[in-house]
Amino acid sequence: MFRQNQDMIRSNYICKSYDKSDKCEIEKQEINKEARTDFSSESQIIKTEKSRSIVENESQVNSETDKISQETIKENFPFPTFLEDQLEILTEIVDAIEEGYKYIILESGIGKSAIAATLANIYESSFILSDNKKLQEKYHEEYDLINNDKFHVSNHSDAFNEFEKLDKRKLLIVDDAHKFDENIADFFSYKIRLSAFDYELIDSFYCDVRDIENKEVDVGLDFINHLSLAGEKVNRVKYNIEENPDDWFCFHNEYMGYEKIIFKPLKLGNILKKYLLNKAEICIFMSSTILNKEIFADELGLDISEVKFIHKDFPFSSDTNQIYLRNCADMKNFKKVKLVIPFIEDILEKHKNEKGIIHTDKPEYTSCIENQINNPSFMFHIDDDDLKEFKNSSNSVLVSEDRVEGMDFPKDSCRFQIILRQHLIPYDEIAKYKDNESNWYSYKKAIYLVQLLQRAARSEDDGCITYILDERILTTIRKDIMYYHFIPDYILDSIEDMDVGGCELISDNVKKQLGVYYLFDYYSKNQKEDELSNKVLHYKSYGADKTDYTGQIDCSGGVINFGSDGQMLRKLCLDDDFDYFNNELMKAISVLSNQVIPNNISKLALVGVPSSTVERDAGATMRKSIKCIENWYDEGKTETDFGCKKEIINCGNLLTRISDVITSHLVDDSEPRPSYIEHKESIECLKSEILEKDDVAFIILDDISTRGTIMDACEDILIDNGANKENIYKFALFKTKWCNND
Repeated sequence: MFRQNQDMIRSNYICKSYDKSDKCEIEKQEINKEARTDFSSESQIIKTEKSRSIVENESQVNSETDKISQETIKENFPFPTFLEDQLEILTEIVDAIEEGYKYIILESGIGKSAIAATLANIYESSFILSDNKKLQEKYHEEYDLINNDKFHVSNHSDAFNEFEKLDKRKLLIVDDAHKFDENIADFFSYKIRLSAFDYELIDSFYCDVRDIENKEVDVGLDFINHLSLAGEKVNRVKYNIEENPDDWFCFHNEYMGYEKIIFKPLKLGNILKKYLLNKAEICIFMSSTILNKEIFADELGLDISEVKFIHKDFPFSSDTNQIYLRNCADMKNFKKVKLVIPFIEDILEKHKNEKGIIHTDKPEYTSCIENQINNPSFMFHIDDDDLKEFKNSSNSVLVSEDRVEGMDFPKDSCRFQIILRQHLIPYDEIAKYKDNESNWYSYKKAIYLVQLLQRAARSEDDGCITYILDERILTTIRKDIMYYHFIPDYILDSIEDMDVGGCELISDNVKKQLGVYYLFDYYSKNQKEDELSNKVLHYKSYGADKTDYTGQIDCSGGVINFGSDGQMLRKLCLDDDFDYFNNELMKAISVLSNQVIPNNISKLALVGVPSSTVERDAGATMRKSIKCIENWYDEGKTETDFGCKKEIINCGNLLTRISDVITSHLVDDSEPRPSYIEHKESIECLKSEILEKDDVAFIILDDISTRGTIMDACEDILIDNGANKENIYKFALFKTKWCNND
């Protein structure tokens, strides 16, 4: 597992009936009138003696010196029961309001909508904003918050037009706040499509606009005026650029032959304060994926000293949720979907008696699934009625390009999910700029991934198995572990066969990284020259035939050159290099046997990773090493010389290559690495009773592991043929050094 499990939130329920006292309509109108018009620091909400006594009798907001009681919070909760953590969160928010905080950020997955509704009921003077109109309707339907002088529910974008007509209120509650910055930036963005204008009209400005430097908005403004563009949106953009030109980006974009000039706000602070945040005394931002409060606050232009941050762990248990990461294919192109169809079919067969979701992210990927898999359990997500039908169905699979944010699929409504493709926001000029400043793009990738993973796990005892097939997500997670640390521990703890970035020291010589035990770092290409890299190349060539290829092997700096006929040049290594690595390998196996593998395991089956081609696999050096270690065991040396008391079984030929693939650690940047599917389809497993033995541990052995893709494939092949996953270990002599540009 990645890291120590964090204390998960409690699920204790407190029961309290929801029974508001009847109010006199005239008295309510007087209270509400004063609440809307008086937000001074001296007054909590109500100032007059008459209204104060009424509020005290109703257990509502008390006098200036009294706090809102927990009894008041309970009475205003919209349901008869609630979680203890909801009460704690509401108490913290009320305390923060009374302490004078202007901004409150809540990171929690605990019934945020009900929390927002409770606050709206207590203060009776609030705006609530959701991500979109669909989630906006949820507040109307489930919480009976009808827009009036007490409540106003809208969404991130429509609020700009609606707020102009409304008076200031006590609270502004922004739900789905992880999308707030993107929605605001999109609302204020403006695009000029050059193809829509006569060439002669734009010709004089074309060169200046096409070659515009980022943030040179004055050239863009001149271009707007030159085209005589008008309208509400363009006028709003022009006004805000003229007010705060440093807050804006202007850049040229060309996609599929269409050219555009794009105006987009880089900094949102001035826009938000002018149009939204000034409409309320206190602003509350809620999301289950804040992930980094400093980046979040900076994006919205909030002064961090004025922010109260409240966090509750998401109810996601690694005991009941597992995440399987596989280097299946790079899903940037939908044509790659065909590579993972067999894997998806295997998952569907495994979960044929359960409900699940396939997240496709885009319509063309949904179409590929629909056209290539004939499965009667499929339901395709088009509208809300499809979601309702799916929730009411049994053993169906929802195929959806919608990210279903804000939707819950607890318990049996979703027991497995497949993430086919990574969701990415456009990597435009503004995204590049922000990413250089604060790793913003990596932050957003982490948010969207975590949002998906949260959809099907809504309580501590809830469970869902997630399969991630886009290898780009694996890269995202690995880089996050090593550099950014945005992804929460509860997610990392649920990922199978991966470790914290860097490596874990098992002993003074054995390390573990990303699920693979290994001895040495391998610096591919010309990253580093060392004798050890040369020695492993000698080892890989041990036992090769003596055919004189077209040239001599060049092992300097760990590089293998290729002859004109395209074959790998080999050179017979010295026996002492082979012996050296056999000794190191056996030492490491002994460490695994004594320190990692449980005592109830009495036998070690050594399984060689097949070479990348059928020809080389027939004489693979690792198989020779396994044979050597078997001989040592027969002679008693594995125990006397290396301290390994377990029986050694030679399973070097258990897995064999039946078709060729490219060698992973030697590919150029322009060449695709072999995918998980390619490896799995090109390796065959011999039938053997040993695969079903409970007292046998399988150690998959490789000389150089790059990203672990082939080892993942070998592991799953063994499992498919009867081996217990818990009894499988992966080991390599060398592991390719993970670099920022990998």
